[in-house]
Amino acid sequence: LKVAHDLKRELLVLGEDVDDGVAPAFDTMVASYLAEASATHRLEDLAADLLGRRVEGFRESSAGAAAGAAALLPLREHLEATLRERGLESLFHDIEMPLVGVLARMERRGVLEQRGLRGLPPR
Repeated sequence: LKVAHDLKRELLVLGEDVDDGVAPAFDTMVASYLAEASATHRLEDLAADLLGRRVEGFRESSAGAAAGAAALLPLREHLEATLRERGLESLFHDIEMPLVGVLARMERRGVLEQRGLRGLPPR
């Protein structure tokens, strides 16, 4: 299981070669949107609010990246339990997570190319 925060962004950064190697995955940002609707969905805020951990500069420094990485598994456990309690596991695993790769491909390639419609005249 791959655990990430904002997996779609990571897929865009890593490039096309990862498209088929994503599943199974758990995106803590997507899970937070379902489980913690009133929360802010930044990794730094989730770690502070749900775990009482300080994670600063998640994308800006190696120390921040290490603290963020260390928070991912405990966040996954917390969010997965919340999804289970609220009956949202199927929505998360069967609908939301498969869409992450689709959305990344659409952003990378464009909607028309994704559907094989490249070259059609504009409406």
